[in-house]
Amino acid sequence: MTEREIRAAVLLWAAREQDRALILEEVAVGCGVGRIDVLAVGEAAAPGMVEGWLHGYEIKSEADTCRRLATQVPTFSLVFDRVTLCVDAKHEKEALAKSPGWWGVEVFSWLHGAAVMRTARFAHDNPGEVAAWQMHLLWREELEALATRYDMHRGMRKLSKPRLAARILAGVGPAQLRHLVRLALRQRPEWWRLRQPKPETP
Repeated sequence: MTEREIRAAVLLWAAREQDRALILEEVAVGCGVGRIDVLAVGEAAAPGMVEGWLHGYEIKSEADTCRRLATQVPTFSLVFDRVTLCVDAKHEKEALAKSPGWWGVEVFSWLHGAAVMRTARFAHDNPGEVAAWQMHLLWREELEALATRYDMHRGMRKLSKPRLAARILAGVGPAQLRHLVRLALRQRPEWWRLRQPKPETP
């Protein structure tokens, strides 16, 4: 199946599976080192309650290879609460072999002219801590807004984006930060949700 065909199926499936989630496309990950094809952002529950989640979906079409998994697996594993590989049938064995056991693998193919999806492995919760890297999903102006909100804005314009993120993490803590990241993503403007990437500020 083509990337476009798999993407259309993934968007419909993710919207059904992730109730009340915000579904986004082509989201920059890890200081711009890559992009996740589809991201489901769960509701940002209040801190101290059951949190929302970030579920990334990476597509590998028939024309793709799985070579980039060598860099995508460690990067995405630092950022997302769950990850699912959505692959053409030809990539099933390689996708299972090259991804961690907590990653899901969904296999897409044609059957009698209809697109079908089969679960090769269910996705599970990320066993690692992801708060620090989730901050890099935010735009610089969103980080500056957080720094201002929590009175950590002194000299922030002179800081690089990673250093500003580190300052906020140290002052807010991982649990609160995960809530704030989800809240910021869900509050982004409509044009961004329609796949109009916004240039990052260093």
